[in-house]
Parts: sequence; C-alpha cells; structure tokens
Amino acid sequence: NGFDDMETLLDIEDAHMRELGFPPGHIVKLKKRLREMQEAPTVDDVAHHQVVRIPQPPNMRQHDCTSNQMTTVQMSWVHVQ
Repeated sequence: NGFDDMETLLDIEDAHMRELGFPPGHIVKLKKRLREMQEAPTVDDVAHHQVVRIPQPPNMRQHDCTSNQMTTVQMSWVHVQ
C-alpha cells in the first residue's frame, strides 16, 4: 500500500484509508493521532530550546559515581556533555 513511513503516512487521505478498508471510526482515530503528531514538538525542537540541568546531591560529585550508581538520565547527561 506504500504507507510504510511516517512522512508518507502523514499525507494519507480519507479516500486512501477507505480503499484500504479502514472502518470509519478508525479513520477518525488515525486522523486525530496524526494531527497530534504534527502539532507536538519534536525532540530536536525541545533540545534546541531547553537546557536541562540535573541537580546532584551536595555530597555526590559526578566523578564519584560509578556507572552502576548513576541513573540512566545521569549517564545520558554525561554522554551529552
């Protein structure tokens, strides 16, 4: 059917969905979700507009942590820095 990536799926029309046999309620639900996806900020948008600081407890310096003691978020932050 050719709708195998999000870029193409975002351009789907009602006629396409009817041809594929979508029930009317599913057409409404899919159109709503696709509209929400187009309106939602992307990860790149958020990354360019926000700086996230991860507070550390005063008695824990970053280099004192082993990878087993660090949270996933903290390890990601170290990787980003």
